[in-house]
Amino acid sequence: MKIEFLRAAKASPPPTAKLFLPGLFLITSLVLFFFSSLQLWLFREGNDLGFFDQLVYLLSRGQSPISTLLEGVHLIGDHGAIIFYPISLLYVIYPDVHWLLAVQAIALAGGVVPIYFLSRESGLSIGYAQAVAVCYVLYPAIFNINFYAEFRPETIAVPALIWAVLAAKRRSVGQFAIAIIVVLSCKEALALTVIGLGFWLGLCQKRFWYGVGAIVGGGLWFVVAAVYLIPTFRGGHQMAGTWHYASLGTSLTEIAVKVLTNPQILLSRAVMGDRIFYYLLLISPILIGLHWRKLLTIIPALPMLGLNILADYSRQRDLIHQYALPIIPFLFIWLVASLVYLNRYRQRRWLSPRWLILWSIIAWLALAKYGYYWTRYAPLYRNVSAVNGALELVDDDARVLTSGYIAPHLSQRGMITLLGDDNNAARIAKHDIDTVLIAKQHLDFGMTPQAVNETLENLSESAQFELIYQQQDVFLWQKK
Repeated sequence: MKIEFLRAAKASPPPTAKLFLPGLFLITSLVLFFFSSLQLWLFREGNDLGFFDQLVYLLSRGQSPISTLLEGVHLIGDHGAIIFYPISLLYVIYPDVHWLLAVQAIALAGGVVPIYFLSRESGLSIGYAQAVAVCYVLYPAIFNINFYAEFRPETIAVPALIWAVLAAKRRSVGQFAIAIIVVLSCKEALALTVIGLGFWLGLCQKRFWYGVGAIVGGGLWFVVAAVYLIPTFRGGHQMAGTWHYASLGTSLTEIAVKVLTNPQILLSRAVMGDRIFYYLLLISPILIGLHWRKLLTIIPALPMLGLNILADYSRQRDLIHQYALPIIPFLFIWLVASLVYLNRYRQRRWLSPRWLILWSIIAWLALAKYGYYWTRYAPLYRNVSAVNGALELVDDDARVLTSGYIAPHLSQRGMITLLGDDNNAARIAKHDIDTVLIAKQHLDFGMTPQAVNETLENLSESAQFELIYQQQDVFLWQKK
């Protein structure tokens, strides 16, 4: 039986199979890039994209990458994401925020390559390997996070984590080391995922030295980044995101000590209703292919899963925000291991590649947020030309005050800051602002209509500013 299974797995691929992987990768990249670019065009990509765009732009121009959107935060001080240094080379060629969207789309789509080869080398047939790759691109969080989370460097870690597992399976030290370095360069918290990967490789996969390398590398980088680099480049402040755990403490050390000395906190939160629903969300798109006997495959995902369980911030437990990204690779590695097991022991004989794909299509239709494009974004189309008219009048060296949804279109400059719910006059004075662009349909969620009207009234009464453009509800003010 086992010999028959291996013989089927090693069958020569038909000519059309050679086109499958590059075709799937190309189509997925284009689809993801199209939808994120469409959202940007409709002015619904927010200040996070503008934040990263400004930092990479400054870096590409040889300037210190210190944000004025997240005031005073150095690129390294955000999450220790040194991956932006090589990304900035793209901005040297031509500075455009679409580079970030393209990098993200290519990275997320790129996961099909290592997951396909991992499927084949694990013993799956070409048909099953192709089905797993299709299930990956149809995983709802891939589509959702690509546009809703704007841009996140940890998307680059998704294919790198799968590649690290593939490299360890192949016993390729060089590829494994490169993959781990790429993962660690994306975000300091991913060091915890790398440590989890190390334990899994050493204890479950008989790759002892690969496991030791991952544990040591991940542990050292986390200490260096969290204890030294981030506080140094963040003005002495601790790593970002600790406020998501305010019920556990106010610092990384305090949170860690409380959880380690009171593990019942994690256990009690892990069985709460919304957490159980979160687990179902994560596994439902590939549920029919999973087997409980291969559950240990998700050990590397447990650090991030634990953080999401502990968080007070409910957005860490959905398929829309970026917090699921380090979990996704190991869900699919679990799927591969389960399919190998099911095929080898002839269980679930009805589970053909077509059923896997059909189930994923149903899950995508149910959980992907494609509906946002006609419920939330399409109504903004009529306002696009008015905002673009104002953008054309903003000087390249202007010091700009605007809203988060406009920021990515103006972030390639030394000074850009965001409208607030109050004290906008003080912001103008503090940062010596000479250009204010207000588009009422493209304001941040926290800004009230009263604050907008108050700011517009103050500008109209100011002797320093004059209204040089108004169309629909878009206003552009410049210093006289």
